[in-house]
Amino acid sequence: MKSRVRVWVLALGIILLVGSWHSAEGVTYDLTKLNSICVSVEPLSTDVRQDFGLSEDSIGNYVFVRLQGKLPGLRVQRNVETYGGCRRNAPTLRIILSLDSSNTGDGKAGYYGSAKIRLVRRVRWESGSLGLGIAYSSSTIFQGPISGAGEHVNTILDELLSDFAAEYYRAGNP
Repeated sequence: MKSRVRVWVLALGIILLVGSWHSAEGVTYDLTKLNSICVSVEPLSTDVRQDFGLSEDSIGNYVFVRLQGKLPGLRVQRNVETYGGCRRNAPTLRIILSLDSSNTGDGKAGYYGSAKIRLVRRVRWESGSLGLGIAYSSSTIFQGPISGAGEHVNTILDELLSDFAAEYYRAGNP
């Protein structure tokens, strides 16, 4: 089991040396005529909530506010029971975070993780039929000291949301 963890940490380290990755070049996203989205944060593990002080609600609030600032022409809703949720099959921006703590070898506590955003909406398949599909996707891997994990996660999310906003405007949205 420990060797599998070491392989994962080694692979993650190599990727971090090369840099973060984003969606492949040449990918065509369908963000045309996008006038509203629903923000949905995938459930976090209990460890992430306890170790990093993050919650689905705090992440959802951060994303909601950042999107309102970056895309004032886009109507943004939250998919949280206390906020009323979103319509069925509404275009949904899914936020997926994965975090884990690590030791850097010199006794300092750190962490590593990944963040993904995916816009799921109704799309027309090559066959001509309509269905739900991923209309936009972006992700990155990151690491840092555990003391600033929450702030670092927000910075990472802000970068991903900036990329999304750029694609939104490139698609001809107001």
